[in-house]
Amino acid sequence: GENARILAAKGITIGYLRQDPHFNPTDNVLEAALDSSNKEIQAIKELELATIFGNQKKIQVAIELVDDLKAWDIEARIKEVLGKLKIHDLKQNVTSLSGGQQKRLALAKLLIDEPEFLILDEPTNHLDIEMIEWLENYLSVRSMTLFMVTHDRYFLERVCNEIIELDNGRIFSYKG
Repeated sequence: GENARILAAKGITIGYLRQDPHFNPTDNVLEAALDSSNKEIQAIKELELATIFGNQKKIQVAIELVDDLKAWDIEARIKEVLGKLKIHDLKQNVTSLSGGQQKRLALAKLLIDEPEFLILDEPTNHLDIEMIEWLENYLSVRSMTLFMVTHDRYFLERVCNEIIELDNGRIFSYKG
């Protein structure tokens, strides 16, 4: 409900994948995907925007900043996430995306941001088999805590090494 509260230890970053994601309506896909307070991600965003719009001067400045921040591995992760979730038209305005594309964009944004605590509401909706398999592998090698609403038991079992189930106010814990 609206009055639910989540309390987390200070300094823990939380990411939430909603069923119906909201974006800034003036953003293009790239701006929405890289909308982050993380300095490295901001630097990559500047570089990618300058590249899309062919601004050589800004490209040079951005490359130096990415170099200084040693953020090239993050650029590789961004390219992987966007590519695997089939987000290709980075200039496109977010308002022109279908519901499924918006959900994939919201998922991409979260994965790029890498919060420590990830809340996922039906993460495999709007994903094809290939994307689901990629996401399983991607999540299973990262050390993060997932709080998930899902009807996809196979996905759950392949991603999590410990499952805590909340059912009618009672908690059940499963290993493996």
